[in-house]
Amino acid sequence: MDRTWVAGVSVAEIIISQVVTQFFILLVQIILMLVFVLWVFQVYNRSAGNIPLLMVLALLQGMTGMSFGLVISAICGDENTALQVSIATFYPVLVLSGKPPLLVSVGTLLIFFGTLFCVIIMRM
Repeated sequence: MDRTWVAGVSVAEIIISQVVTQFFILLVQIILMLVFVLWVFQVYNRSAGNIPLLMVLALLQGMTGMSFGLVISAICGDENTALQVSIATFYPVLVLSGKPPLLVSVGTLLIFFGTLFCVIIMRM
């Protein structure tokens, strides 16, 4: 990074290069997702949805997530703080959405191995 500052690269150029690079990676991921959903798995589009609109919405959602990550990396000084901030923002949404399974619905064998794994990790 020091070499880029010495070469005269501005902050705006670095941010633009990050956004453009991440945009093209996101575009490839969305195209691959649509290829697999529509042609490999042959998911039928019953609602007669608009595929270009789906691509635009997926691009906007991806750009929002990447922009949020860029803001977190700009605010935080090191990687550990960035991880803590990102977990603090996403984990409450995950828990409140009802996505994690309840322990009642998880099998006893899986609970046993999960507890065993946690004990092993805690002793390290």
